[in-house]
Amino acid sequence: MRFLFCILIAPLIICLNAEEIDARAKLLDDFAPIAANAAKSVVYIMTANDDQSGVATPFAEDPWFKPYFLYPQLGLSAQKLRRSLGSGVIVSSRGIIVTSARIAQNRNIVKVVIAGYQEPLDARVIGTDQSADLAVLRVIADNLSDPVFADPLAARTGDLVFSIGNPFGIEPIVSMGVISASGRQFDDDRLIRSDINIHGGAIGGAIVNARGELLGVPTYLRGMKERESQGGFFLPIDRVKAIAERIERSGNIKDAWLGIAVSDLTRDMKSYYGRDDGVLITAVEAHSPAANAGLKKGDLLLLADSVMIGSVADFERILSTVVADRDIIFLFLRDKRLNEAVLRVGRLEIGGRNTVLRTLYYEGATFEVLTPAWKERLGLSEAAFGVVAFEVDAASLAAKSGFEVGDIVVQIDGREIDALPQFQEAIASGAPKSFMVVRGAIALEIKLPAPRESAN
Repeated sequence: MRFLFCILIAPLIICLNAEEIDARAKLLDDFAPIAANAAKSVVYIMTANDDQSGVATPFAEDPWFKPYFLYPQLGLSAQKLRRSLGSGVIVSSRGIIVTSARIAQNRNIVKVVIAGYQEPLDARVIGTDQSADLAVLRVIADNLSDPVFADPLAARTGDLVFSIGNPFGIEPIVSMGVISASGRQFDDDRLIRSDINIHGGAIGGAIVNARGELLGVPTYLRGMKERESQGGFFLPIDRVKAIAERIERSGNIKDAWLGIAVSDLTRDMKSYYGRDDGVLITAVEAHSPAANAGLKKGDLLLLADSVMIGSVADFERILSTVVADRDIIFLFLRDKRLNEAVLRVGRLEIGGRNTVLRTLYYEGATFEVLTPAWKERLGLSEAAFGVVAFEVDAASLAAKSGFEVGDIVVQIDGREIDALPQFQEAIASGAPKSFMVVRGAIALEIKLPAPRESAN
């Protein structure tokens, strides 16, 4: 009977597998023309400084790649170029292009190769947003078409997405993956996460959905170094457009600068203030606009120009619309007393920062706050608290001391840890620390030597 059952069912299984394979093949075949059309909005960016010396890229002197790095369009040899390869994407038919700020900023020669144009076009850098690593360029060109924009709020975990870059100016490079988490799932609506390994050549290019709609732009985020891949994070297109419009409207300026660092409220702070909304100032730069307005570390920001600040995400949305040289009226609590501060927004220069403390790197492990998404993933109750290790380098001191991905730090030297600022303060002294960690249903102690000891 079992033999007869297998004979009858096996062809059905084979057919189902064949149908599944055919469906996948059809999907990829159907996307090929969609990708080709979407790629028309992705451009190749060449930048140079005519006073630079040294090879711009490790490929420039490679015998195989060398023909691609002579740059006759720029009238310069490879020896005169620096950081010359990059991708960008057209976001407006008015000639507005966005790319990574690291590609375009501080370059006195910027040219863009656009599909359908025989010669590279001169581009002007209108401005940059360094916190988002986004630069906005303008070219004078006819017959550019507006891309079709996706709705990031409609993006779902599991949706197919495609990365399109053009780092060599030869033909687009396409990679496929799925959305693995939206910003709403890890309390950071600036970002969407996919499982695409987005390498440097695609940075500044396009992320499109299966309909070919522009969903976002990958840039260097979370303190990444240029040689590292993006690791799947990208800016949703609504945020990209908001930044581009702000820079275009405000002229050739750098980021609006407040000079503060903020974080969401810890459990203790919520209990102290008796409220869940607002963001806590964790640091104020000396001589910054925030310092000049009288804001201090520990102040709880509630309103900005009468707009409620419920969380760090709200604060960042407000900040993305702010321009330099204008006033913002903040309503805040200090020692439970309501205060008002008028802050004149500055222009971001070297050393000036508006910082949101979202991740913290310590001895080879990267930690972030225990978000609702982490609680669901780890099977924890809503009342759970702590800071979770989401990356641990295998050869690091943290790994050798026993840290694993998913470990939740709840105490350091007996001090309850509820948020990243507390973690940061606890490790600031550099003395040996005892970490109380929750791993599954087990609580255990992990001891790390001080950083100066680990170096010996």
